[in-house]
Amino acid sequence: MNTGELESILASYLPWNKARIKCFVKMLLALINVRTINMAELVCAFYSKAKTASRYRRMQRFISEIKIDFKFIAAFIVKLFDLEQKNVYLTMDRAN
Repeated sequence: MNTGELESILASYLPWNKARIKCFVKMLLALINVRTINMAELVCAFYSKAKTASRYRRMQRFISEIKIDFKFIAAFIVKLFDLEQKNVYLTMDRAN
């Protein structure tokens, strides 16, 4: 699976190194495929030649070490949905 385009788009918004971006993209795609945040299920859809235990550990390290600046995520979403010149309303629930 070629994820290069998504990786380059995210790299322009997130101040992470290439390995972190690749891991994040693989986790996003796995999340879309399995539609759960259960890591035991995510790891099965996490595309890699590595063993399942290695993929699981990689996701654990990513989650424990990464700090997400939500300003970058917000800027990405605004750009992605072409919302720069539009009025938008932010709605959050307690499960954010």
